[in-house]
Amino acid sequence: MPDDLAGRVVTLLGSPDVPGEVGDRLRRLLHDLPARRDRAWREEVQHLRTVASVPWLRAPQGWREHRDLSAAVDRELHRHRGARHAGQVFVEHAALRAFRNRPAVRSGSGGRLGTAMLLVGPPGVGKTRLAGELARAAGTGFSTIGLAGQSDGTALRGFPRTYARSQPSVVTTALVRAGRRDAVILLDEVDKLGPGGSEGRPADALLEVLDGRGEFRDDHLDLPLPLSEVCWIATANDLGAVPAPLLDRVEVVHVTGFARLERELLVVERLWPQVLQDVGLWPVDGVRPETRLVLRPSAARLLAAGSGTRDEEGLRTTERRLHRLLAVLAARIPHALELLVRRPEVPALEIDEGAVADLLPELRAHRDPGEVGGPGPMRFGYL
Repeated sequence: MPDDLAGRVVTLLGSPDVPGEVGDRLRRLLHDLPARRDRAWREEVQHLRTVASVPWLRAPQGWREHRDLSAAVDRELHRHRGARHAGQVFVEHAALRAFRNRPAVRSGSGGRLGTAMLLVGPPGVGKTRLAGELARAAGTGFSTIGLAGQSDGTALRGFPRTYARSQPSVVTTALVRAGRRDAVILLDEVDKLGPGGSEGRPADALLEVLDGRGEFRDDHLDLPLPLSEVCWIATANDLGAVPAPLLDRVEVVHVTGFARLERELLVVERLWPQVLQDVGLWPVDGVRPETRLVLRPSAARLLAAGSGTRDEEGLRTTERRLHRLLAVLAARIPHALELLVRRPEVPALEIDEGAVADLLPELRAHRDPGEVGGPGPMRFGYL
């Protein structure tokens, strides 16, 4: 057995956080490992690794304290006024979690910590991004379960090992990916769940997840998952399409879009650095790429213009335009991006509204008629 897996199993077997059933399963899997390193051995080792990778242990450091969490949420959401109510509800739930998670209280109750939140709003207002920001503010793990079009309840419960190429449930996968049993897990687009078929309705399986008090079992692992400390956040575009039993188990929080100025600031401060990282431009010697390839507010204004109503298409169209802007720049001037980031003697490049209009001519129609001058060519004489 690989050394890293053996060390993980030893740690789990020595921890009081691990349920007795899980400890017994680990011991049995170790005892039953085939002697020969054949296909059966590899399958059993992989199954053992899957069981051991579930975050059975409590994190050594929990969520931030109330005052620190409140300040962190304010920092994360200060550019999105429409999400502040969601942040307030999250902080309130976290305060109750902190009380319920005290050792004296925890030892007397197996209940789950708090109520799930349902973020409702049109596409593109930042619901998924908001959930990630709340997890970051809490200092915990984060992962997403995409539910749009999910029509098989087995995917949520897991496929029994008797099936060929069976897999754990998407809930287990999300929990492992988050890496903590007190993680924030996003149930994305619960209003688009499929009707279900012969394997059961996914909405029913989701009810079992949200109702679980440490009793929800993954049919692939045949073990109860440690879900009592998970913070569930769901999203939906259409509140009327959310199954009524699910609505009974969540607190609905409406999220509105970004005002014009908020969107422009978010483009410059969040989207632009993220897009630069997406294309492979990372900090070099402590110098962040957005300080070498500077996006001016006027450019952000033009990139966000005409992208639909602020509550409908949101930032996704703007993000696609940012990617295209970099693609056109890279095609027009090969090696320009790398030179800017890796050679400090090259002056920083500022991209303003005229540069955007030059690189993306289709946006010229959205320029403010009050702006002086035409689009003009973009010049990079020093490159």
